[in-house]
Amino acid sequence: MLPLFEGSLSAQVRVTGHVFAEVVESIGTSSNTNGWIVVPKDSSGKEFDIGEFSLNGGAMAAYDLIVKTNDITGEAGTQASFLATTDLGNLSYMLDSHGKRVFRLYGSVKEQLCSEAEKNYSASYQVIFAYN
Repeated sequence: MLPLFEGSLSAQVRVTGHVFAEVVESIGTSSNTNGWIVVPKDSSGKEFDIGEFSLNGGAMAAYDLIVKTNDITGEAGTQASFLATTDLGNLSYMLDSHGKRVFRLYGSVKEQLCSEAEKNYSASYQVIFAYN
């Protein structure tokens, strides 16, 4: 005869899990900029005020700022180099302890606008924020 064994086995398994959550905060921006600017023809290399931007978000939050421009173009096609810059210089790109940062935007034309035939020129800029 063969021996017959019967039994049951039970065990308790311990599972440890980790839950990660990413909190996404919003950032707000507002601008008070000039859409039409009078630039004297002898303003080559001189900065002129375009306006002001405000950022609002989390306290001490980091952000990055990119300003892109294109050439300034007259009605008849005359072009000159246009550059938009901020007054931030080497300041860190962080919002203050209240979650706010205000900065000014300036423009400059690299060549003298000397065409007497053209009275109106246009240029554009983009301000891009990357917020962390």
